[in-house]
Amino acid sequence: MSVLQRRKVYALGVYIQHILQNLGTPELRNQWAIAIFGDKVQNYQLSPQEQALWAADQYWAKLGLADVRGPQGHTWKGYWIPFQDQVHHVKDSQGQDQAQKVDISKIKVGQGCDLVVVCAHGGLFCDGWPLQCLDFMKQVMKQAQEKHNLRIGFLSLDYSLSPEKPYPHALEESLAAYRSLIKEYGVDPKRVVFAGESAGGNITLALALKVRDEFKGELDLPLGIYTICPYLFISEPYIPTLFDVLTLELAEACIDSYSQSRLEVIESPYFSPLNTQTFAGLPPMLLFYGGIEILRPSMEQFVERLKEDGVAHQVMMKEGRGHAWFLIDPISTPEDRKEGIEWTSRFLAEIYVNHHGRT
Repeated sequence: MSVLQRRKVYALGVYIQHILQNLGTPELRNQWAIAIFGDKVQNYQLSPQEQALWAADQYWAKLGLADVRGPQGHTWKGYWIPFQDQVHHVKDSQGQDQAQKVDISKIKVGQGCDLVVVCAHGGLFCDGWPLQCLDFMKQVMKQAQEKHNLRIGFLSLDYSLSPEKPYPHALEESLAAYRSLIKEYGVDPKRVVFAGESAGGNITLALALKVRDEFKGELDLPLGIYTICPYLFISEPYIPTLFDVLTLELAEACIDSYSQSRLEVIESPYFSPLNTQTFAGLPPMLLFYGGIEILRPSMEQFVERLKEDGVAHQVMMKEGRGHAWFLIDPISTPEDRKEGIEWTSRFLAEIYVNHHGRT
């Protein structure tokens, strides 16, 4: 199954059902995200099977998702989800909510918000969708505004997938997106936070290390990082469990797919962040992980390394919970989701106030 097929199946089978549950009536399904294609291929010919799967994109269009051009010559793409007021509901003369009338296509990337969260989705490097956690983003946006008077926008990256595009494609595209955000869109790095879940957490940490190690003087590090159950790639130990959504077999297949079993890749700190000599110099972090997930030993090793290297960090470890638990509705509770949203929005507010002195 091709990348296109996997993504369309994922979108149709998981996310569209999710979005229908959370965007309300058709009248309230206003635009939330703008697709940005930095190097979109023109006149791409689809097979009949791909054409059928591509129909999923037409569904996005019906929900108000608009295709727009990103800066030319850049090899990245993603979705810009600008800040929208979900707290103050001002009615116009016809009684319509003014917030629902915002044309987000006119909101430039990085504008209209205090912080831009650059996030990489999960999916084992070979699956996933940049809008699969749109509802979580919306709720963090709302909570940060309501509780902390902080306006947040999200730039969710649509990175290439393995095995068709193995390491380092996703990392290079993420770096290009960050560079574009700073250089092309003029966003202050201290108004940027990196974020990622699972495989996206790996990309997020690798991106921070890459910027620190190879782009000093050209790109500054972001204000902070939050990662949800990041893949850190140690061969062992794993926690044997029947209760995690992630299995050892799946984890190993993921490593082989992304690395193509190349030793020089597996040893690289930009593939396996725990291979870095030091985490010193990285910005404050928030780390989530579950008590019964098979990757717990690597998370614990990561926390110890952060302590040794003097990196400010917060840890939310939830006993009895598995991989990315509060992002996956069937294995989470309303309280789980509430905690994840509250921890994330509070962390974002804290690092913003610590640097900028206000919200």
